[in-house]
Amino acid sequence: MNLLTLKDLSSPATPLSTLTKWARNGKLTGSFKLGKKWVIQEEDWIAFIEKEREAYITPLSAQTPNNKLGGQDEF
Repeated sequence: MNLLTLKDLSSPATPLSTLTKWARNGKLTGSFKLGKKWVIQEEDWIAFIEKEREAYITPLSAQTPNNKLGGQDEF
């Protein structure tokens, strides 16, 4: 079991304040407080990232263009 702190996971794309808010409101499933620090198991973090990625993939964004203009109609 590999525990990661939210501080270790923070980045400009996901600042510590956002990760902490997600942990407090239950969005970051699997996270818990260990002393004064929020931690999450590496497996739970990976599952969370995969779930978030899937939520942003839409049927339209998953389609590939079928003509030379990149999916736009010819005029």
